Amino acid sequence: MIRKNKVQSSSQSLLDQIIWFAFLALLVVISFVNEVFSSKSWLLIACAVYFLSALTAVNIFVGGRCNWLALNKSKPALLVLLLMVLLLVAQIYVSLPSNTDWLLKIDRSQFTPDWYAPMAKWSVVPEKTRWLLASELMIFFGFCLSIALLSTRRRLKQLLFVLMLVGLFHALIAMMAKFGSLHLVDTKQLDGHFDAARAWFVNRNHFAAFMSLCMTGAMTFQIKQVLDQPKLSPSQVLLKQLSSVHLIYFSALIIAIVAIVLSQSRAAFAGLVLSIVVMLLLVGKYVFKRTSSSRLTFLIPILIVVCCSLIYFGADLIERFGSDSYLGERLAQWKLTWVAIDHSPFIGFGGNSYADVFQILRGDNEFRQVVYNQAHNDYLHIWLEQGALGLILWLALLFLVLRSSYLVLQTTRSRLVSATMLAVLISVSCALIQSMVDFNLQIINIRFYFFVIMSLAFSVPMIKHRTG
Repeated sequence: MIRKNKVQSSSQSLLDQIIWFAFLALLVVISFVNEVFSSKSWLLIACAVYFLSALTAVNIFVGGRCNWLALNKSKPALLVLLLMVLLLVAQIYVSLPSNTDWLLKIDRSQFTPDWYAPMAKWSVVPEKTRWLLASELMIFFGFCLSIALLSTRRRLKQLLFVLMLVGLFHALIAMMAKFGSLHLVDTKQLDGHFDAARAWFVNRNHFAAFMSLCMTGAMTFQIKQVLDQPKLSPSQVLLKQLSSVHLIYFSALIIAIVAIVLSQSRAAFAGLVLSIVVMLLLVGKYVFKRTSSSRLTFLIPILIVVCCSLIYFGADLIERFGSDSYLGERLAQWKLTWVAIDHSPFIGFGGNSYADVFQILRGDNEFRQVVYNQAHNDYLHIWLEQGALGLILWLALLFLVLRSSYLVLQTTRSRLVSATMLAVLISVSCALIQSMVDFNLQIINIRFYFFVIMSLAFSVPMIKHRTG
């Protein structure tokens, strides 16, 4: 009987490890997929997420490992996410009387026969909304999976290390491609800026956004190094790192910052610097409160790296900051987007409807002859498609994540938790700042990573930690 229990325990432990490392491998694969969700690649990844979720559920049912405390802590966030999914379901299946004649201009013949139109659906493009629903379901399960699986300090460090290595690899490849005058994507898809670093991302801004998220790993390890040596000055910490394997943490940060500078993305660069400074000023006191070091111990070396990178590699970025057309045609696009929002401010026009609605309103306005399927402002984009209701749900989710991280920083005695929460706050804030002028969080692989990083706000505090 004892031998049988040992065999069961060993098998269970093996299954735990298989699921966890499969999840990490999936994260690595996702970083290379930059296609639309309807592509074969994303459908396969979605199947993998659902399979891992089902396998995890079975494993938990038979007594496998799960971070139950984290799942319980994240219930409000999971409820909000579920409501966001149900809102998309309602947009697809709920019929509403059409009170805006101009919406009838949308060509719906490709979705339903002309004779079948008893009432307009909530979404003006229900077939497109279905694809958004499918992608959001995958994100929801990925978020739950990340919270449930992250149950030990070792797993946390492994996840952070994977984030760091993925970011490091993409950054190095992007820099090699730039200086080697190579393009890893079809140049026909590029909208100018051919000399910017972008790796496998068509949009250089999205490459920079992805790098900012991956910096969560290296940033956590670097902050932890500072906290572990509270009596040393910034220069002493760095000198000590030079003679140890921990040098990789600071090196990864340097390479990521240089890659962002070389991407020529003003929003990502400004968002990163602003989020680091603001978060250190707002919550840094809680991170360093039990040490003799100050927030400057971390801030000064980072700002030195940022300035040196900007001076040595940032001529194009500096030139772009000096340009008169900082927002370009975004202001005109936002103005027209607001006109559309005003037509249906509370319930919106349905997920993935932006391109259709904008096309109706643009008329003879002098916009480029391209399809505008994003608002270049995530908040306006959500408001147009899902109304004030959808925007409130999104803001509520962000509030819950930021609030959880902030409250944990005030109470935790673990240096690893403090470092992780500060890095999460910086990365999430950076992504949210960039999304004010970009659509980085609409890109599926970036969005998946964003939700994995947000999940740390709930899972990490519930892991059994030492004070170190």
